[in-house]
Amino acid sequence: MRFFSNEFLFLFYLLPIVFFLLLFLRKFRENAEYPFTKIFYSKKKEKHFFRSFILRILRIILSLSILSCAILFLSKPYVKSGKYEHLAVFIDKTPYMNISAGEINAIIDSLGEKKNYSNIHVYINNEKTEYPLRENKEFKSKLTDKETTVKNIAYTLFSYKSNSVKSIFITDRSFKRFNLETDIIVKRNAPKVLITDISGFVTLFSSSEILSEVSFKDKEGRISGTVVKLKKGVNKIKPPINEFVSVNCLYDSIEFEKEVILSQVIVCDKTKNIFIQRALKALEIPISENSDIEITVNEKTERGIVFSNKNERKTKKSDLFSTDDGFDLSIDDMNRNLEYISLYETKGRPLIASKSGEVLLSKSNDVYYVGLPIDTSKSNFVLTPSFVVLMDYMINELSGAKGEIISAELEYRSDLTMPCADHVSGYEPVKERDISFVFLIAASLLLLILIFT
Repeated sequence: MRFFSNEFLFLFYLLPIVFFLLLFLRKFRENAEYPFTKIFYSKKKEKHFFRSFILRILRIILSLSILSCAILFLSKPYVKSGKYEHLAVFIDKTPYMNISAGEINAIIDSLGEKKNYSNIHVYINNEKTEYPLRENKEFKSKLTDKETTVKNIAYTLFSYKSNSVKSIFITDRSFKRFNLETDIIVKRNAPKVLITDISGFVTLFSSSEILSEVSFKDKEGRISGTVVKLKKGVNKIKPPINEFVSVNCLYDSIEFEKEVILSQVIVCDKTKNIFIQRALKALEIPISENSDIEITVNEKTERGIVFSNKNERKTKKSDLFSTDDGFDLSIDDMNRNLEYISLYETKGRPLIASKSGEVLLSKSNDVYYVGLPIDTSKSNFVLTPSFVVLMDYMINELSGAKGEIISAELEYRSDLTMPCADHVSGYEPVKERDISFVFLIAASLLLLILIFT
């Protein structure tokens, strides 16, 4: 037998004290007026002391038995069973998650349905739905931020107050930091082309090479379009107009609550480094001396990216982590491919650091500080894919263009392009059932006997 709330079992240590209180306190024996204490008062004078003493002991035992049953009820005891007590299925019904009631029922059937579970609960975007689901039932899509989604699942699982709960989470998003003992099933129905970002350009992600028309509608309702040949992966296109309220392509479309005004991102490169210039060219970001966003080695810049050359120190690479979700994609590549033998000093809030305590990237006000060398004899940083990704992210953040129009829908679409696989938690709950109701019934019956004794 196991207990869900072990802390209540400590109350058993108080039962001997209760026993002696009931046995020896004369006040409770002679002046009782309520049903529970009435047991120590006899209306008819007992002819024999021994009989009276035995009767009082029996009543005290009844009282202690009631208290014991109450403690066991509060402790929620579990015994082995052939079933799990609960199966909880959570559906993250997002705009591109096309899942039917029949598919949900089929998933539950594949898990054993009623044969393996005493209770089955289904939640669509944290709203409980009656099981089994009707075949023609339709579900509304809703985008809930990831942190709230995980908190809702955790709260629901805790509310069962059970040791025997198996949970399944069905989603099309990537949950890298998921600490619950829950199996994740990834079901993606994303279209071939997704609009994933709008900053200085419109970014489209295509799963294959395809020819597609992309159209833009302004606030007056006028539509301007362009036909583009999309390569597999990320594609950046320049819109024919700089102000629009919606974007539509062959497979995807998105509307904004307010008009989007694109401003061309321009940077001033003072490093003259060939790899930095190649990255800017790949990102289609023009270089101009008149830009207030500087890429430099001078720490006195007020806005831009500083490749530090101050206080070089020898070091060894260790695993990297990020304090900002925006760098998660880069961290994976850097842990696999990045090599360096030295780092430079940075200042400000760390954004990317190693587990040995070294800071590789930090930010102070409107300046990013890069501690990795751009000299290829000391680091291969500028040769890795993460270099271009980091440059794109930092420049977009500095330009402010991305921050003005960022939306949950764009983040969601971008999330669908990231690799993700089913996740098995490795946690297998025990097959048990709650028998606390037995002690509740026993306590109630003993109380009735005690009252009418």
